[in-house]
Amino acid sequence: MAIALLQSGLWRGKGSVPRWAGAWPTLGARLLRVRRLALTALLTSALFATSVAKGQAIDEAEIEAHLRQMYLGHGERLLTWKRPIHYIVVGLEREQELKRTLDNHFAYVAALTGLSIQEADPTASKTNFILVFANPIPQIAPLKELKPLFGEAGQSDEGYLRMLESLERLQRTKFVTRTNDDSILLSAVLANPTSWDYELVGTRILQLIVAGLTKTELSNQISPSVWNSVDSLEPISRLPAIDEAYLRTLHRGTIKSGVPIKDGLRDLATAIASKLRNRAP
Repeated sequence: MAIALLQSGLWRGKGSVPRWAGAWPTLGARLLRVRRLALTALLTSALFATSVAKGQAIDEAEIEAHLRQMYLGHGERLLTWKRPIHYIVVGLEREQELKRTLDNHFAYVAALTGLSIQEADPTASKTNFILVFANPIPQIAPLKELKPLFGEAGQSDEGYLRMLESLERLQRTKFVTRTNDDSILLSAVLANPTSWDYELVGTRILQLIVAGLTKTELSNQISPSVWNSVDSLEPISRLPAIDEAYLRTLHRGTIKSGVPIKDGLRDLATAIASKLRNRAP
C-alpha cells in the first residue's frame, strides 16, 4: 500500500492512493439518485436558507446552550485553525461523483470561513486533514502507517483491531484532533458510509467536514443544524443559517483562537445572535 504517515500523524504519501476492492458495494448503485437529490437541493438551497433565517428563533441563551453541547468535553480553550488546511481523501477512488461532492463542500466551507483549504499534493508532507473511508472499517488494520493516527497510545495490534471492529459493529465514526495551546493542528476522520441513508450521504459528509474542522460534537439544542444527530438530519447542500453564522463568526469575527472556552462561547453566542438578527426581516 502506497500510504505513509509520519509518526506525528501528518501525511506524506508517495505515489497513488490505494484502491480497496469492493469498498463501496451499496453506494455505487445509488449515485444517480444522490446526484438528482443534490441537484434538487442546489436549486432550492437559497429558498431553504432564507426560510430558516426568517423562521428560526433568535435566542442568545439557546445559541449558547447549543454551542456548549457542541464543545462538551473538548478542553478548556476555544480553538480554530491558524495554518492553511491541506486535505486528502482515501477510499473514494471509485466514487468520483461523491468525491466531487466532498470537494465542493470543502470549497463552500472555505468561502464561509475564509480559511485556506485545498486538496493536498499526495507527494508532499503538508497534509493536516485526512478523511479515510473503508468498508469494512477493520480493512485498514494491515495499513500500519494508519495505526499511529487512529489507534490509542500503547495499543496492541489486537486491541487496535478490536477497536476497529467495534467502530464497524456500532456504525461509529472515529475522529482524531491534534492541537496545541492556541490552534488546531490536525484532524482525521475514519468512517464506513455504506450504512448511511443514501439521501443523507452528502449531508453527512458535510457534517464530517465541519465537525473535523471545528473539533465539535453533535447537538440537538437547535434544529435544523448540521450538528443535529443523524435521526434529525435533513438532506441539504448548504448549511442552515445558524451554522453559517457560527462558522463565519468563529473564523471571521473578533474571537481569538485559544481563549477560555467559557468566555469564548458566550461571546460567540452573542455575535451569532447579532448576525442572525441583522439578516432577519
